[in-house]
Amino acid sequence: MNNPVLYQKFAGPRLRPGMDLLHRVIALNSSRGPAVKIADLGCGSGQLTTPLADAFPSKDLNIVAIDSSANMLAQAKKSLCSSSYLDHISFQQNTFEGFTKDESVPNDFDLIFSNSAFHWTENHDVLLPNLIRKLKQKTGILAFQIPDSRLQMSHTLMSEAAKKCGLIAVLKNVRIPQCQLDPIHYYRILSPLVAYLDIWTTIYVQPLDVELNTQHPVADFYSSTGLSVYLNALGGIEDEKSKSLLKAYSELLDEKYPPLTGVDGNKVVLLEVKRFFLVAQCR
Repeated sequence: MNNPVLYQKFAGPRLRPGMDLLHRVIALNSSRGPAVKIADLGCGSGQLTTPLADAFPSKDLNIVAIDSSANMLAQAKKSLCSSSYLDHISFQQNTFEGFTKDESVPNDFDLIFSNSAFHWTENHDVLLPNLIRKLKQKTGILAFQIPDSRLQMSHTLMSEAAKKCGLIAVLKNVRIPQCQLDPIHYYRILSPLVAYLDIWTTIYVQPLDVELNTQHPVADFYSSTGLSVYLNALGGIEDEKSKSLLKAYSELLDEKYPPLTGVDGNKVVLLEVKRFFLVAQCR
């Protein structure tokens, strides 16, 4: 994921699950002191960085905004340049794995927060315990939310579109980022390591505007996220193979996600998105 402009086009629907996660963390943290040292892991364009700072105001606040994409970090720096919290925010280009292996970073974070980024990583059975070790003992909190699109029609149609335009052989080994495991597996990984563990899922019904002379809005929504791995493997969004895939995908979406009349009279499609949430507190 490295196209911040396309990603920000749907900033509202992408923000809501992250805010829901943050509200749960605030409620859990209400009986403790403020979270002073925070990692915004996979910060993207910095959409949740300011709300994180708003939630835990402190003169000693230290937020490390981390992302593997230089483009996303550049957008985050730009969007936060006028923030009143700028002096309390540092930026770091790194992966989840790199963050956990960085011995120069003390294992004393009050909160490791990740909004819709953890699914881009693999080996969660190894990565999650390593993230727990980065937290302050007894009080540190790990919180993340990711899309669980394994059975979602929008994602099953991606592979159907690849078959339809003869690209499935090229893309068969390309992993679409999504929730890796069922909740019970995440529970088994973390329950021996934490004192508190809350796991839940929510389905969001998101109206997406239908725009004239553009591809289907669901294709537009995923072109900067799940579908982007296919497009990048084909040479980028401007490559003819990518255009062929997007055309086939949009045709399939037209049948499954028909336009409706929205509350304002304009045309919309409804996209159901399942999100997986996890909040854990150290022993």
